[in-house]
Amino acid sequence: MRIYIVTSGEYSDYSIDAVFTDKLQAELYAATHNCDRIEEYESDQCVFETNKKPRMHWRGIWEKRSKYGLCNKIKFWYLEGTYGLGDVDEIVDEEHRITIRISTDTDVDKEKAKKIIFDKFYQWFYRQVETEEMK
Repeated sequence: MRIYIVTSGEYSDYSIDAVFTDKLQAELYAATHNCDRIEEYESDQCVFETNKKPRMHWRGIWEKRSKYGLCNKIKFWYLEGTYGLGDVDEIVDEEHRITIRISTDTDVDKEKAKKIIFDKFYQWFYRQVETEEMK
């Protein structure tokens, strides 16, 4: 069986970013993650067992713009999708950005994923507004 190892860096910075049995998935991952190369190897044995279903993992990021230390503007920054296993559903509110991660079936296109992520963002945003109004 042939395997495709997506790598980045050189010498002490060298790292394996992902391993695939499908060349197209390896190329897609490398292109969306700015990885340096894809190495091909023949494997005499490849055992991979999981009860998790292959999924698309989408990540949407909003940048918080601030003036005088106060967040007065939130701007959509970018959306990316990668192949993964299992489900992800989280919202991370950091100091300078908001990250929303979701999982979808592998046949969901970028526009549909963007709509789902924007819906999650607005639900989160209105909860924040309601919380502020209650104070």
